Amino acid sequence: MCGRGRRGLTFSEVAKLYRAEFDGPMPGDERALEVRPTEALVVVRGGDGKRKVGTMRWGLVPPW
Repeated sequence: MCGRGRRGLTFSEVAKLYRAEFDGPMPGDERALEVRPTEALVVVRGGDGKRKVGTMRWGLVPPW
């Protein structure tokens, strides 16, 4: 099974919305109507009292 999503905000817009700082280099800062598995998605992580915007790879890791 394959799912797809969309990225409606740029990385910069997400950082501003959540008052977060960037955690490492960001890929191209554009919106995407179709985000496929294995592509980098923007995530907001919290820790040490700070929010950080970074990327994570989206996909399924099968148990076998």
